[in-house]
Amino acid sequence: MAAADVQTNGHVKSSKYGDNMVNGLLHKEQKPSAPAGKNTDKDEIQLVLQSFRLLIADLCQQFNMGHPGSAIGMAALGVALWKYGMKYAPHTPTWFNRDRFLLSNGHACLFQYTNHYLANYKAMTWEQLLSYHSERPDSLCPGHPEIEHEGVELTTGPLGQGIANAVGLAIATKNLAATYNRPGFDVVNNHTWCIVGDACLQEGLGCEAFSYAGHLKLTNLTVLYDNNQISCDGSVDLTNTEDVNKKMEACGWEVLDVMDGVNDVDAIVAALEKGRDTSRTKPLFVNIRSIIGVGSAVAGKAVSHGAPLGTQNI
Repeated sequence: MAAADVQTNGHVKSSKYGDNMVNGLLHKEQKPSAPAGKNTDKDEIQLVLQSFRLLIADLCQQFNMGHPGSAIGMAALGVALWKYGMKYAPHTPTWFNRDRFLLSNGHACLFQYTNHYLANYKAMTWEQLLSYHSERPDSLCPGHPEIEHEGVELTTGPLGQGIANAVGLAIATKNLAATYNRPGFDVVNNHTWCIVGDACLQEGLGCEAFSYAGHLKLTNLTVLYDNNQISCDGSVDLTNTEDVNKKMEACGWEVLDVMDGVNDVDAIVAALEKGRDTSRTKPLFVNIRSIIGVGSAVAGKAVSHGAPLGTQNI
């Protein structure tokens, strides 16, 4: 990367990647009106995505802290997972054969909390959602997901740890299935879904887990890569320019690409359906291009990672 390609925004350095992604994807976004009888499904989905992003921004702004960027950028991924892809039971969060979901980039926990609220998990009330980064002693919205709360499988936070957790859960499911399933009676057939961010892929722990999952051919595991190319220090290509897809293929994974993770819910859903395809022989890695802080004045920039967007942006 040429030195001329690096720009300084306050104390944050970033390459042109964010600007190029914004220009390339945001022009596809529609500005929907409120749902009405003649609106298309695409209009309604766009309204849902924009409402979700604004809610995330508001929740971070109320106490002037939090991590809005990734949660905002993953809005379409949330719709695909909780509305179309995952098998779960909000009224019975501990249902034995539920799909397992891990958020390896745990700083984006507001993404998970908000989807739990929208999916009608009993404990995640509106008042609880408003407690994100508050001083409430009974808050169910800590700064990273914690296992004690409904819908959270394991505590995550240290980057890369969630990948290893997901691999372990997928192994456990395979072992239980081999022990208890019989022809025509699949007592255990749940799937493990894991969202990872750019920094998760740079951690040694995660890389080791990827390799082991490929070796074991864990077909019940799908990793969804929120590829926004931004870390808290700036653009990822300041320090890392590896070909992630080739790396994952070398580890024994099947790889799919979703080129518009900002708007294309249908493409993400298709990738999730591929994850459940029983004819697969490898774990699945889905490379989803997204924009951190999409729709804000700092879209595609590292400053949107771990700080509220500001009252002027809401």
